[in-house]
This record gives sequence, structure tokens and C-alpha cells, in this order.
Amino acid sequence: MTLDFVHYDSVIDSFKPMVREQTFDVAELPIVSYLVARELGKPMTLLPVR
Repeated sequence: MTLDFVHYDSVIDSFKPMVREQTFDVAELPIVSYLVARELGKPMTLLPVR
């Protein structure tokens, strides 16, 4: 398996495509952004990692 990494100058710039377009299969996202996305009906799943 090969992973493709996408670079953003600011991590905040990556949140919009993550939430609005589900651009990435796996991504780090602040919990508040996740909760807002879920409230708006976005098909997102939280993966708890320690």
C-alpha cells in the first residue's frame, strides 16, 4: 500500500476540503470541526487514537 501525502501551508487550509468535500480517506481534524460536520450531516467517522 502506498500513501499519498498532501502538503498545505497551513493545517487550517486543509479543514475545508476535509469537511466539505471529504477529499481525504484519513485525516487529522479538530474535535470541534468534527462535531460541527456531524451536526450538519456530513458522513464522517471518528477514529479514536491514543
